[in-house]
Amino acid sequence: MKSRFFLMVLGVSALLVTGCGEGGPALVEIEGTVTNNGKPLSGANVAIAFDGGVQSLGFSGADGKFTVMTNGRPGAPIGQGKVSISKPSSASSSGGAATMTAEDMAKMAREQMAGGMAALPKPEVAEKYSNPATSGLVVDVVAGGKEKNSFTLALTD
Repeated sequence: MKSRFFLMVLGVSALLVTGCGEGGPALVEIEGTVTNNGKPLSGANVAIAFDGGVQSLGFSGADGKFTVMTNGRPGAPIGQGKVSISKPSSASSSGGAATMTAEDMAKMAREQMAGGMAALPKPEVAEKYSNPATSGLVVDVVAGGKEKNSFTLALTD
């Protein structure tokens, strides 16, 4: 009796493991271009949120072009996804806090405590795009790969 139960559990476990494939949903390759006010946006983080909590992530190059990965694998699942785009400000990505001296940090702390903190650099991407619920950007990923899944994500201020 125990051996029959063990074999049944082993069989169900084998089905579950083989049914999972490569560890997630089937993926298709996608590509796209991110523009901001009509110009290619380089260095942007692209995130696509799909139903079920699946998220595909990418990064735009100097020409604004991006591809995405999902769970460490290239591509995105088939279906509709809500997109968010974010980009660190130029000040933080080309120096910023990483190149500040101890004197600069002390000055900044004094200004902040005095209530006179200097304005932070203006973000390069409007804040609404950093949230998939407010970005207004949606992609429909279909079977067929990059040929059918090439998206232009046009941002404006």
